[in-house]
Amino acid sequence: MPIPKPRPKEKSDEFLNRCMGNDVMVKEFPDNKQRAAVCWNSWRKARGEKLMNTHKECKHFMGGVCKLKEMQVDPDGPACPSFEAKGGENKMAEDGRGTGKGVGNDPVGDGGTDVCVCPDCGTEMPHVRGRPCNEHQCPKCGAMMVGK
Repeated sequence: MPIPKPRPKEKSDEFLNRCMGNDVMVKEFPDNKQRAAVCWNSWRKARGEKLMNTHKECKHFMGGVCKLKEMQVDPDGPACPSFEAKGGENKMAEDGRGTGKGVGNDPVGDGGTDVCVCPDCGTEMPHVRGRPCNEHQCPKCGAMMVGK
């Protein structure tokens, strides 16, 4: 079954609307969240964007070993749910969005979930603030994660 691919100069929202409404996609992926993850994956892949973080990009990785789990890992394999980018930069600060309370208010969350879940195998991992679940690949089966 061919998964739709973005057309030249097609904007992301236009592509996602077309992909999500595609009759074959609706039949093959009746779950909206799973279909959205497949469509986003197609969008990213067509633009050469990175689909997953790897162990070697994690601050806990050193010399082929995950220091948190104290075990040898494949440097190019999918990062585990405890992934933290090297350098300790705050993703929110990189994006230009704050992490504070604003003026006298409660802290503002970014996203609506604390947990990302794999629609295929049910694996759960903590949601990384400032990064949508559908930008994470399941460490067990490789499917794109969705918010719980």
